[in-house]
Amino acid sequence: MSRSLVYQTDFGTSDGAVAAMYGVALKVDPALAIFDLTHDIPKYNIWEASYRLVQTVQYWPAGTVFVSVVDPGVGSSRRSVAVKTAAGQIVVTPDNGTLTHLKLLQGVAEARLLVEDANRLSGSELSYTFHGRTCTPTPAPGSPRARSRSRTSARPSTRPPSSSWTTWTRSAPGTRSRAR
Repeated sequence: MSRSLVYQTDFGTSDGAVAAMYGVALKVDPALAIFDLTHDIPKYNIWEASYRLVQTVQYWPAGTVFVSVVDPGVGSSRRSVAVKTAAGQIVVTPDNGTLTHLKLLQGVAEARLLVEDANRLSGSELSYTFHGRTCTPTPAPGSPRARSRSRTSARPSTRPPSSSWTTWTRSAPGTRSRAR
């Protein structure tokens, strides 16, 4: 099983946001191999994030965990989800349309809603602006922590993540994508 974690964000690399995510993941599993898909998604561009995932996920081994944090709704009531692709990769992302291309072109075998409180970084309860650091579960697949948390931190979805199956239209650079 893969012990790889691949990050995708719209954070850029000019501050410490990406490094903070690395640090949290390595606290959970110091042996984890962490890679960057990109941190240059245009701000809040869900269509671009969805496209970059489908362009890349298929080339990684089963069990690789992708964390995509492109979220115009951070701090809102939108849900966080984890899906297992038909080929066995895992993608953790807000339920905001980021999974559209994967669902349509590669298939999703299973979807789970994440219980954000169970995955929140200890001491970050007052932060609602950086879910990539504070609420994203990062245990390596197969690690003892992943096995012990799997029953309490995620539950099978009784229906597909709602907005994740929405078809998104690509907007002009610098503007938000929208559902059609």
